Amino acid sequence: MPQEIAGKPVFNVAEAWPIFDTLCICSTFYGSEDISQGWFTSFANFADKETHSFFMQRTIGTVGLQYTNKSTVDRMDFAYKAFSIGVRFFAPGVRTLGALVDGAIHYRDNYSAHWWETELPSHCALQFKVQEDIVAEGPAMLFSPGYGMSGSGASFEHDAIEQAGPNGALNALYPPVMNWSMTQGVPSLSNRFAFETPIEIPRTGTIEAILHVSEYAREVLSDIGSTIVAAAPLNYIFVDDATPKYSYYPARYGIQVSLLGYRYVQQRAQYHA
Repeated sequence: MPQEIAGKPVFNVAEAWPIFDTLCICSTFYGSEDISQGWFTSFANFADKETHSFFMQRTIGTVGLQYTNKSTVDRMDFAYKAFSIGVRFFAPGVRTLGALVDGAIHYRDNYSAHWWETELPSHCALQFKVQEDIVAEGPAMLFSPGYGMSGSGASFEHDAIEQAGPNGALNALYPPVMNWSMTQGVPSLSNRFAFETPIEIPRTGTIEAILHVSEYAREVLSDIGSTIVAAAPLNYIFVDDATPKYSYYPARYGIQVSLLGYRYVQQRAQYHA
C-alpha cells in the first residue's frame, strides 16, 4: 500500500539499477582494500576456502565503486526487484606475466590467466540467497554475465630485434607477446540467467551469492605459481629498451557477481519515511 502525505498517496519510484560485487586476487592492495574481507593475495589463499561470499562482505567504502556498489553489508540499501543474475570471471588480458628477481625476469606465466577465465568457471557452482531462502543455484557457466570483453586473439611474432640474441637465439628482453580475452557466452544482456518470476527483496532484507569451488580447481590453484612468488599472481612486466631496465605492476584476477533489476526510491523532492 502507498504511504500518505497530507492525505494523498505517495509511491516510491522504480529505477533500473544493477547491484554488483567483486572478489579480487592480487599481490598488492591499496588503501582500505587491505581491510577488505574476501580478497586474497595469492591463489593458494583463495583455494583454502571451498566457498566465497558476495554482497555480504565488501562496500564502496572499502573497495570502491569499481568493485561493488553496496553501501552496507548487513542489509539492502533499498527495496529491490531482481530480474537476472550473472557471474563473470576475469583475468589479465596480457597473458605474458612474470616475476622480477634482482631486476631480471626470473619466472614467466603464460597460462594461469587463460585457465582462470576458461577452465575455472566449469568447476564452480553458484547459489543465490534472499534472506534464508536459496532462490537460484546451478553451475557457474549457467549464469552468463551478459557483458565483458568480446573476441580473442594472440600474437607470437619474432621480429628482427627479437632475433638479435646471442647465437641467433630469441632475445630474452623481447619475449613474444600473448593477448587473449574470454567471455562466458556472447556479451549480450539477453544471455543472463533470468528469474522466471522477479525476486522481490525488502529494504531490510539480506542477499548473498555463494560461489562453490570444486576440490579439483582448488588443487590446481594451489599449485599455480612458483616457490619464488608463493603462488601469488604474477605481474605485468615493462621494459625500458634504452637501459634496459624492468618495472612491474601487479596483475589482478577477479570474479564478479551482478544483479539487474529495479530499485525503489522515494520520489525526487518528496520527503517521507
